[in-house]
Order: sequence, then C-alpha cells, then structure tokens
Amino acid sequence: MLEVADASEHLDQSAVRQTHADLVGVPPLLCLTALRIDMAAEIREREDYTVKIIAVPVGYGSEAAFNRAFVRYCGESPGRWRARRAPDAAGPSVQLPAA
Repeated sequence: MLEVADASEHLDQSAVRQTHADLVGVPPLLCLTALRIDMAAEIREREDYTVKIIAVPVGYGSEAAFNRAFVRYCGESPGRWRARRAPDAAGPSVQLPAA
C-alpha cells in the first residue's frame, strides 16, 4: 500500500498548488491562513483570551506573527477588530481578500 509520505515524493508541488487554486479559488496557503484567522476570530469573540494565548493553538509561532497575519488579512489589529464587534453579532466577520 502506498503511504502518504511515499506519494508526496511523486507530486509536483507547483501543480498541487495550481490545482488547489483552480478548484477552491484561492492558493492553499491563503486557504490555510483564512482557516487560522477565522478560528482565532471566533475564539477571540467568544472568550476573554489574549492574542498571546490564541496565537499558538491556531498555528502561529508567536503573538507577533499572528498579529501581522491578522492585520494583513483583516485590515486591522485583533484588538481593534474585537472592540468594533457588537456584543450580539453572530459569528466572526473576517473577510479575506481573494487571491
């Protein structure tokens, strides 16, 4: 049986990225970033956790890296995002740019 590690040796990474972008509409890294930021935004909205506590579980190595990614994709800091959110708003309102 072919293992995932064995199969990955035979894949052309650029072809995989292009196929993903063609099928999903955005490159894989942007898709991953969107998932991470959306998870963080949801946690930040529901819980009284600091950005430092949220950053690592959603896949960032540091608070600074998370803050940079959040600002890049949301246009504002996590703190400003949280402050402008209405207490009764349903779900995170993170809007990521298209590729």
